[in-house]
Amino acid sequence: RHPAVQRLLDGTRSPVVWEEDGFSIEVDEYSGARQAVYLTVHHPDVPEGGVSVYFGNSPEALSNAGVLNFYPNSLLVFETPEGSTEPEAADAMPRAEVIRRMDFEFHERIDF
Repeated sequence: RHPAVQRLLDGTRSPVVWEEDGFSIEVDEYSGARQAVYLTVHHPDVPEGGVSVYFGNSPEALSNAGVLNFYPNSLLVFETPEGSTEPEAADAMPRAEVIRRMDFEFHERIDF
């Protein structure tokens, strides 16, 4: 939600709107503590460059940080399973489930 990040994203095709208690995409709101979004867009000032943002509504929502790899103008929304506790090691964290995938360069939404 940092203003510099928001200014950068304002010059892109990002469909994510940052809310006080989470984020929204089109008409869907994601305010659950275990929800996160991974967004990759073309960089507005760097041809062939990209910008990726991984945002979680809580630290626990960011359980997939080590496995992210995606492509420009797309996003994934994750939800970490209930019952997870703070792990002693990063690899002990539960893997979050993808609950929405969107390729907005082609305006395609894929439901899971």
